[in-house]
Amino acid sequence: MTGGFVLRRRGLLAGGTALAALAAMPKARAQYVWQPGGGLNYRVTADGRDVGALAYTFEPAGAELRVRTSVAITVDIAFVTVWRYAHQALETWRDGRLAAFVSDTDDDGKPHHVDGTATADGFRIVGPEGTYMAPADVMAASYWNREILTRTMLFDPQDGELTPQTIHGSARETIRAGGRPIQAMRYDLTAKETGSVWYEDSGRWIASAFERRGTLVEQRLAG
Repeated sequence: MTGGFVLRRRGLLAGGTALAALAAMPKARAQYVWQPGGGLNYRVTADGRDVGALAYTFEPAGAELRVRTSVAITVDIAFVTVWRYAHQALETWRDGRLAAFVSDTDDDGKPHHVDGTATADGFRIVGPEGTYMAPADVMAASYWNREILTRTMLFDPQDGELTPQTIHGSARETIRAGGRPIQAMRYDLTAKETGSVWYEDSGRWIASAFERRGTLVEQRLAG
C-alpha cells in the first residue's frame, strides 16, 4: 500500500510528453538519498477527509540505505470506526538497487507479510499471493523514490503482487502541500490503480492521488 494507497484523477494526459519528461530527469543513481538521515511525512485523505498519516525515515548504514515506512489509517463514520489499517516496511538499498524488502500489514485485522530478496536470477518476492521472481531492478509501489517512474514493473508492498506500470503523461504545475504552494512535475500513470504523482525538481515526492474502489485517496507532504 504505502505509496500505492490511491485516488481519483480526471483528464490524464496521453502521448509522448511523459516519455520526454522522464528522459530529461537527472540520472542520479542515488536520488533517493536526497535527504539522508532525515524523513518525509504525509497526510492521507479519502475524498477530502483526513484519515491518517504516512512516514518515511532514511537510515544510511555504510554502503546501504535503509528506508522505513509507517502507515496508520483509521476511517470513522458517524463516530464509529469502520476500518483500520497499519503497515510497516523496511527497504534495504545497495548500489542503487533494492537489495531486500520486508513488510507487515494489518488490514482491518487481516495480517499480511511480504519478504523480498535480490538474487542472481532477479528479485525474489514471497507474499500472501505466492512466490514470484521479479526483474532485478523491480521496486515496491512506494513513490518516495522518483526513480520508480523509470520502472515498468512494480510490486505491491502489502501483498507482493506484481503489476506493470505505464506513464501516460506529465505536466508542470503548482500543487499545495505542507500549507504552501509548491512547483512540481505531475506524472499521470497506471499501475495497480490509475492516478498521479508529483515531484519537485530535487526529486522530493510531494503528493500522490489515486482512485481506489471509487474513493479519491491522496497523500500530501505534511511539512
